[in-house]
Amino acid sequence: MKQVDIAKEKEFHNKLFKDQDRNHLTEYYDFNGYVYQDFEQIVKSSINVESVVLEYGCGMNSYINDFAKVSQKRYAFDISDYAIEQNEIKYPQTKYQVSDAHQLDYEDNFFDVVFGTSILHHLMLDKAIPELNRIIKPGGLLLFLEPMGHNYFINKFRDKTPDMRTEDEHPLLNSDLNFISQNFNISQTKYYCLIPLAVHVLFKNFKVKWMYSIAKKLDEFVFALFPFIRKYAWIVVIIGKKKII
Repeated sequence: MKQVDIAKEKEFHNKLFKDQDRNHLTEYYDFNGYVYQDFEQIVKSSINVESVVLEYGCGMNSYINDFAKVSQKRYAFDISDYAIEQNEIKYPQTKYQVSDAHQLDYEDNFFDVVFGTSILHHLMLDKAIPELNRIIKPGGLLLFLEPMGHNYFINKFRDKTPDMRTEDEHPLLNSDLNFISQNFNISQTKYYCLIPLAVHVLFKNFKVKWMYSIAKKLDEFVFALFPFIRKYAWIVVIIGKKKII
């Protein structure tokens, strides 16, 4: 699997968070807010007052204090020390730390739920997934929202914005999903933003909400009827459990 320069990833994300370098791309990402709302509900419904929860790669806009507010056992990490400093100031009740996902400083079988957004595609999965498996309790949940890497047109956009990503980023392929499923029991993969993305690109100046509503329904229909098309989605949500041996 692809190697990742950890030092470069840390340097890039510290600069990104300090400078807020992606603000000018808001128009390209705002329309897919419904995906994050769906993910939020999935995470919230998976957590109770006794859950030990980890936000995996929390970045600057840490979600755990909202998604897991019912739990008092909240943990989060990120490779960016700047992001962790800022989160610690805003959310002192959560245990934040600077960590490399490939080698985490948590006990074995510690977490009931681990969730993350757009983080796995920055990692060496052959190292990160076994480490993730180590820290989750048997039967514990993993919940991730990640970009997919099969869509030619999305990849062309990525190629045209190299300054907005590191050279080691690798949106997930089906082979990556298969690798994750070898380590966890994946109960569901939910795919999003194929037709809505096309609508946004073609009709973004109209900003007609009903177009997006229809596009979302068409996504669901197409993905259900033609499973081979799912890999061309922009985003996948992965829901799974650690295997009980």
